[in-house]
Amino acid sequence: MVSTMTVQAVRQLPLFAGVSDEESRCLEGGEEISLNAGETIAVEGDPGEHFFVILEGEVRVTKRYGRQEIAMATHTPGKFFGEVPLLLEMPFFVDARALKACRLLRFSKDAFWTMMRFCPSVASEILRTMATRVRSLEGFSQQREKFVSLGTMAAGLAHELNNPALGPPSLGSSRRGDRNDSAPGLPPASAPHSRPLGSARHHGHHGGCQSCRIGERRCARIG
Repeated sequence: MVSTMTVQAVRQLPLFAGVSDEESRCLEGGEEISLNAGETIAVEGDPGEHFFVILEGEVRVTKRYGRQEIAMATHTPGKFFGEVPLLLEMPFFVDARALKACRLLRFSKDAFWTMMRFCPSVASEILRTMATRVRSLEGFSQQREKFVSLGTMAAGLAHELNNPALGPPSLGSSRRGDRNDSAPGLPPASAPHSRPLGSARHHGHHGGCQSCRIGERRCARIG
């Protein structure tokens, strides 16, 4: 149980600044704990059983995505954490570790709900902070998924450009169709009747095509 002196000190923190003398009794359900730098407070997947308020020191909050560890926040004196698992009845979805030697005020699940019930100003601040943190986490996760998708796409394109022969079948077939299969030193073989009909007529009147010139001589003889 927190001493009367500690309760008075705790009421100076932003979270408890609006607590009245009568409501301050709900703060007595917390217990003060000390941690060394580097000590683990919670690991992702742990059940949410405590709410923490930082009195001294710093706490680093991180989240793992595969093999990558992302720093989500660094909590300083006056900040709190652990409310999301308790309010949503879910395990911790982040890791929390003491970045420096810390003194924390720890509330059990029952003490947390007592505080939420009898300290309206505290409950309002906790709920507002929780909503902001959940939105930030959702936005970060969506952004990261987009970056991962873009990175995968870029890596695939780079691999394809560096290794044309390993491209997809559809791309490979188009490349094979663009190759020059003619003998060395000869121009590419063109497909017969590849010139549009309209352009052949127009070209014939200017004497560019042998068949058109033959046709003109025949017309001259008939005339």
